[in-house]
Amino acid sequence: MFVGAFIGLFLKEEISQPIEDQLTKLRSQQITEAYYGYTSKNYQSKMSLEDFRQFVKGSPVLSRIRFFSVDNQLIDDNIAIVKERLTSVDGSTQAV
Repeated sequence: MFVGAFIGLFLKEEISQPIEDQLTKLRSQQITEAYYGYTSKNYQSKMSLEDFRQFVKGSPVLSRIRFFSVDNQLIDDNIAIVKERLTSVDGSTQAV
């Protein structure tokens, strides 16, 4: 049980790390790096960098992230679901 819990904790941290890294890029206004470094080629084929930039700028929470936290993570078979909460500099929050 302890080994399973330890491995589960490691996997959960590993799963949320790329999300947190992308949010860190967005928080520091490194939108290009957040786009190319943390979105898939499939996503990029559907949303251009400029559209992504406009999407981020159009979202007060994404464009002005103060901090973020993991609310919940679920791993079921080969599917991982990570729910995070973003807080903007004005104090508004958004679950993602």
